[in-house]
Amino acid sequence: SSPDIVIKGYPRSANSYALCAFKIANGSEMIITSHTHSFVSIKLAVRYKVPTIVLVRDPIDAVASQWFQYPTVSLKTELRRYATFYKEILRYVEGIVVVPFESCVSDFGKVIEAVNSKFANSFAIYEPSEENESRVREMVDELDATQRDSGMANPFTVSRPSHIRNGRKKEAIQQIQQHPRQLKVALHYYRLTMMHAYDMAPEIST
Repeated sequence: SSPDIVIKGYPRSANSYALCAFKIANGSEMIITSHTHSFVSIKLAVRYKVPTIVLVRDPIDAVASQWFQYPTVSLKTELRRYATFYKEILRYVEGIVVVPFESCVSDFGKVIEAVNSKFANSFAIYEPSEENESRVREMVDELDATQRDSGMANPFTVSRPSHIRNGRKKEAIQQIQQHPRQLKVALHYYRLTMMHAYDMAPEIST
């Protein structure tokens, strides 16, 4: 059967947060397509008018976070992957809700409101209460532990803020900046995609 909603984005763009927050608000029985990081499923979702959220995060932060999780990945390849993903997304922006990373994690309830408005749905609105935010963190940790087949989340890989990763962010940025051509293209498609973000999106300099 068709999913109730599709939630997509380049890896490390609040995909796990959005998935867990949506489940908390609307129940685990909802059919949600998430974490495949492929624009093919977005193409199908738009064709069949399935409510679709596409998350977008600054490529430096997103690729750096991906590098923390998979230290052996090619940063040049990841920057190209980022650019390719959002280049394809631009073909379907009229049928999706583009959500900036910052907007997703600051008030996901407004994201759901935007989805309801665009697709004439009545999904329950997520309330970012202390209790719900705590549940989201627990669920994200469980996802990370399951993916790594271990009993606890890894601070270097878990899909939520980590002070341990923050300490290595400068190193990651320096590594990414060694690929200026690929970074320039990734930033180009980031800015183009953000131009289609729904109206609560922060301003993006061009």
